[in-house]
Amino acid sequence: MMLVIDGQPRELMPIKAFRAGAGLPSEFGISLFITRNYTDSGTIQHAGAELQKIRKTILEAVPRQQPTEGWLASTLKLQLVFQKSLGLVNDSIGLSRSEIDFAAMGFGEVCQAFIFALLQAQMDKQPLPPFQEVYQRWLNTTVAVSKASYFHRPQEQPWSIQLVRTAYGCCGLIVHTASETHYVHDVEYSCPVESFMKSLLSDVAACFVVAMQPRGIAFAS
Repeated sequence: MMLVIDGQPRELMPIKAFRAGAGLPSEFGISLFITRNYTDSGTIQHAGAELQKIRKTILEAVPRQQPTEGWLASTLKLQLVFQKSLGLVNDSIGLSRSEIDFAAMGFGEVCQAFIFALLQAQMDKQPLPPFQEVYQRWLNTTVAVSKASYFHRPQEQPWSIQLVRTAYGCCGLIVHTASETHYVHDVEYSCPVESFMKSLLSDVAACFVVAMQPRGIAFAS
């Protein structure tokens, strides 16, 4: 996983690899430094059909030609459709109210960012950056790093630990040892709809490209 942290792109190594290299037990991870109420945790394990309903509803709601209110304003309507659709199937997922709101807000922000990139490409007569590039830029704007906690190992100086969060919640750790800094990806508390969101947004972006194609916009090769 790649994120921009403190202004620099950082590759976060999988936590299993970090544990193995540092001789750490399986308990080492995000859960050592924060707790989570699993009785209020969502899951998509049995929500495949419901998520496909959301996908179908959203893709059908994407304008097929320039809407009266304009492309950017149309993303606000699409965001409301997404929020309502997610709420209707949430009994099968179990997200909190704030998780639904954050998911809807992130959905709208990515749609707006992509439309802006489309319009900018049209104005500059340039090919459109790939969806992944637009999405990654948005995700990087949501990165936040916590204050330090400490992990004590026998006969060693304490490690300073910072938690890394994105719009999808806590996703990693920054481990400062006596001599090195490690960036670690930990999916233990990952948002259950993160992968679905990215896939859906990619499909929505493709629909926007098709709808705006007559205006001379194409994906970058």
